[in-house]
Amino acid sequence: MNDEQMMEILDRLDDLFQDYIAEKVDPIMIASVIFAVVIKQLKINLTDKDFIAIIDEIRNTDINELILDVREEVKKKKVIHWTNTTKW
Repeated sequence: MNDEQMMEILDRLDDLFQDYIAEKVDPIMIASVIFAVVIKQLKINLTDKDFIAIIDEIRNTDINELILDVREEVKKKKVIHWTNTTKW
């Protein structure tokens, strides 16, 4: 995945949130649905080892910092690599 694709996903998710929030949908509900789909797709498409590594990373990461880091990495035009053995 290149930088442009990552930014497109971030923008789409941001737009999705804004659209539903404008319709007075609870942001927690929106996030819960998106998170459930993400977890399902990770479980389907990753090995158990990689899935567990991602879940552990999520548990141990300040999500606000992660989002800022992703945006900064994209701005710097660098490829983002997860720690552990996960490959993107």
